[in-house]
Amino acid sequence: LTVTENQFTAESEEKKKVILEKLETVKKQEQVISIRESLDRKKEEAYKKIISLVEQKLLIVKNPDMRVRDLNIEISKTWADLRDLNAERKLLLDRVLSVEQEIGLLEQDIAVKNTLTNLKTADSYFDVSIAAQEERLQLSKTEIEQLNKQISLIDIQLSIVGDYISIMKNKRMERLRKKLMVNTPHYFTPRDIAGGLLLLVCLLAFSIIQRRICTIKDKARRFANACKRVGNFTVITAWISYMAYYGFSFLGFHDLVRFMGVRVLLSVIALYVFYLLRRVLNRVVVFLLCRGQKSIESDLRSENPVYAAVNGLVWVILAASAASVILNVWGYQYDQWFVFMDIARFSFFKVGKIDFSLLLVIKIGSIIWALNFFSHIFNKFLDKNVYPQTRLDEGMQYSISVFIKYTLVFIGIVIGLRILGVEMSTFNVLAGTIGIGIGIGLQEITKNFISGIILLVERPIKVGDWIDLEGLPGRVEAVKARGTVITTFDNISVVVPNSDFITKKVTNWSYNDKVIRCCIPVGVIYGSDVELVKTSLLEVAAHGKGILSYPKPVVYFTEFGDNALIFKLYVWINEAHNRFELISNIHFAINKLFRERGIVIAFPQRDIHLKTSDVVFEVKDK
Repeated sequence: LTVTENQFTAESEEKKKVILEKLETVKKQEQVISIRESLDRKKEEAYKKIISLVEQKLLIVKNPDMRVRDLNIEISKTWADLRDLNAERKLLLDRVLSVEQEIGLLEQDIAVKNTLTNLKTADSYFDVSIAAQEERLQLSKTEIEQLNKQISLIDIQLSIVGDYISIMKNKRMERLRKKLMVNTPHYFTPRDIAGGLLLLVCLLAFSIIQRRICTIKDKARRFANACKRVGNFTVITAWISYMAYYGFSFLGFHDLVRFMGVRVLLSVIALYVFYLLRRVLNRVVVFLLCRGQKSIESDLRSENPVYAAVNGLVWVILAASAASVILNVWGYQYDQWFVFMDIARFSFFKVGKIDFSLLLVIKIGSIIWALNFFSHIFNKFLDKNVYPQTRLDEGMQYSISVFIKYTLVFIGIVIGLRILGVEMSTFNVLAGTIGIGIGIGLQEITKNFISGIILLVERPIKVGDWIDLEGLPGRVEAVKARGTVITTFDNISVVVPNSDFITKKVTNWSYNDKVIRCCIPVGVIYGSDVELVKTSLLEVAAHGKGILSYPKPVVYFTEFGDNALIFKLYVWINEAHNRFELISNIHFAINKLFRERGIVIAFPQRDIHLKTSDVVFEVKDK
């Protein structure tokens, strides 16, 4: 009974699968029928639209009195139609790709079931399933044919619409040329002459006032300089416009100068408006970020990352808006922007399944730039607001910032590869390629990169440490991917490969503790009061600037030298980079105090002893 029940259950499942496949086939049939009906309907609409476009084209060609404004309106409408056709074509292409994938899956499934049918000839359900899937396969191929026909119709419409737009542009240019480039005499009326004289007086007055404002010597020197620049530009632009208007009008090109003058004036006004808007928004940002603080814009620019990010974003938005408005003033319609998108999507070359285009490069570059910019802003925020509240040293702060930056760059690379369509399985091939490169010629780079990671994790040296690498003393400024930057006492930046810090001997004066001991040897002449010398040295150490009181300074009487009694003063300091200055100050203080107390500092000397002789020396007169 159990075997019979299991067999019945298996047969029920097979029947259920067959029924579902038949339902899928029916749905596919309905979809193909709807596409066929849509194709017939769109054929009729396309033919009507083509006939309408041809009639409009003939009307424009034959109509000599069509105004430029009407042509601009018609061009704008046609650009909108062109955009809709491109969007529809893109949807159809996406549908074709999905149907092609479906066909591939069906062919694989049919091949597998044919193989199983050859092994199990008594199973009738496989035959029914294969027949249903073959029918779906044929319907999918029919659907692709119909979709391709729709795409070809859209291509025909796109070609005709593009031709129609080019004809309208040529017609508009012809109308503008006839209207603007015709040398016709222009007679100035008394009203024109009065207006010109009034404008001349206003320009002279504005020039005088502007020069007066620029010579004001007040505390707002920055505002005065800004007024001077803006005023000079305005005066020069106004005078050039004035002379051009009346000069070209006198020569007979009055319509041309009016056409150009209005657009130049509107463009300048747009630039002024966006400039003032940017200044206002900049002041608003400064006000919001400096509430309760005494800060200026230069401080914000150098210290506050939020100000830099917001100011840059505002500048980009306003610049794009100004460019859009000015292009619209000069007759470039908003609907034509998608032409740039078509140019950006154009594939220059293809590698595998990846189409390299300008838009793809812009996307990947934007992602990497945005993540790099975000990491910079985030690290600035940590440096300004988070790290000062913690007990982390400078080296640990730098390590955290570097790891954040590398993580975000890695995320950007992964996202860029996903945009390119690179599957994660291909990383195995990439890893093998990198391994071959390392084995052939990238050994030094890889060694330095891994050494840099070891330096950031193990931290034998860190940013801010004062070190000595085999005679190269200096301060660690940055640990980068390939090398470490060291600034010497002469303010010279030296880039040292990271592997040198792993394989060579490094003296780190700040590894465990920044407190170090300095030794100052002093020699005094024989016969000096040694207790006075010791007391004087300890007194110098007690009053020395930068010398720690704990551990206490000590003085040792180390040896009897050839020419001096040798003392050594040991002091502790916590500024390794200032030890030379501190030792020099101690030397000055010791010399001054010893002079006051009559202690003589020894120097190398030799005593010469003359012995008497029994030989009598006679002096003879010459």
